[in-house]
Amino acid sequence: MKSFPILLLALLGMMPLQGRAAETDKVERLIELTDMESMMSQMSTMMMRSAEEGFVQSAQRSGLSEAQIAHGREAMNLQVAALLESLDWQSMKPEFVALLADVYTDAELDAAIAFYASPEGRSILKKQPQVMQRSMEIGQRRAMEVMPLVEAEMRKILQSIRDQAAEAAPASAEE
Repeated sequence: MKSFPILLLALLGMMPLQGRAAETDKVERLIELTDMESMMSQMSTMMMRSAEEGFVQSAQRSGLSEAQIAHGREAMNLQVAALLESLDWQSMKPEFVALLADVYTDAELDAAIAFYASPEGRSILKKQPQVMQRSMEIGQRRAMEVMPLVEAEMRKILQSIRDQAAEAAPASAEE
């Protein structure tokens, strides 16, 4: 009889773990239904393409030669590849599972699973790459519209720094 309270405490202590396993199963199902691995891969590809296009446009506006642009593109692609490697789905998946399990309630997971398993949910998922692509195009276009202003301000700032350095140089030479 004395062991009953100990057994009860042990069972109660295990209940959250069992609930967590069911929650993890639901998160795994949601990830599967939303094809998150494929979505992450598509986002990575779009990011790389967008970064390269942005670099080339910026380099051309800066007056770099084709050879300089090619060299810069090569260096940038190495950096982007390293970034994308760190964003590999298999290495990130456990963190996403933990995140979704932490943020969503059991009822929310059930609702999301029901929605994405429905014809409407599947239709939205099929259209998601198009939405992402067009969203990135909007963002890139708007960034390119403001880029000349940003570059002009940057030139002013750099010129101001050069002017201050030039003014300070004779003063320090006199000392």
